[in-house]
Amino acid sequence: EAALNRDFHIHHNRFEQIRDNVFEPEDGASNWWFHHNDMIDVHKWFSIECETRGPIYIFSNTGSFRTQQGSNTFPGDTDDNKGGAVFKPIKNVDRAKGPFAGLYVFHNSFLTRSSYIKKGLLPGLSHRNNAIAYAPAEGETPRTSGFFGKVHGPEYDKRFTSSWSRWNIDFDGDVVGFPSFADEVLAARYPLGKHTSDNGPHFSGAGHTPCDFELMANSPARGSSIAFSLLLPSGHWSSPGGLNVGALQDAPGSRQSTRFQGPAFVPTLAKRQYDTFVGG
Repeated sequence: EAALNRDFHIHHNRFEQIRDNVFEPEDGASNWWFHHNDMIDVHKWFSIECETRGPIYIFSNTGSFRTQQGSNTFPGDTDDNKGGAVFKPIKNVDRAKGPFAGLYVFHNSFLTRSSYIKKGLLPGLSHRNNAIAYAPAEGETPRTSGFFGKVHGPEYDKRFTSSWSRWNIDFDGDVVGFPSFADEVLAARYPLGKHTSDNGPHFSGAGHTPCDFELMANSPARGSSIAFSLLLPSGHWSSPGGLNVGALQDAPGSRQSTRFQGPAFVPTLAKRQYDTFVGG
């Protein structure tokens, strides 16, 4: 349960060639942090199917695909589940028992071959200043749509919910390059924030290394982040506007891959009391 499954701090790792989900807190979680990590060729990156949830913080990560998961060349080594996605949410309303604190996703740089979120709902999602681009895997038929799933299908079952007010969801300050993104947002009436751009972040490379997520000089993501604040266990934390959207913050051509720093990990009060008790 969320009261026990708490204070996980996952940072500065590289996850590669994984056929399952990298981040999966199961039924309930609180105060999980995932930042400054790199993901390459993993199935679904963030499986967040919690029926109840405290805060989760996902920031300053990179993620990309070079291959199609489950399509290994060894005879018989295939997998039906090879569609992939960035987020695997709660699939139906009945499982969203709550309560739900904030799910803060900000200043990440993602290059995806799959839908971003195919269906379901993510209560409390606050999605800010993320740089997202699309590229098919080698030999894969390019997509023509599907950022939020099948937008002409039924809500929750075939597409990500557009009932954002009901579920306290918001997207703003993101720079997205995905086939038919603007048309699908209009078709399903997703209430994106006014600072969202559909012009694409223009990454300098193909996502093979963190440096590939450097923004080109003419990128609309350069210096265009919006100011925002979020609630930590210790109180409010704020980020100014005017930074690069996405994870990387260097000038064009630097190839330094300096990341957005973000807030420092804060354990919950119960964790601090426990550490004091055991002498940690």
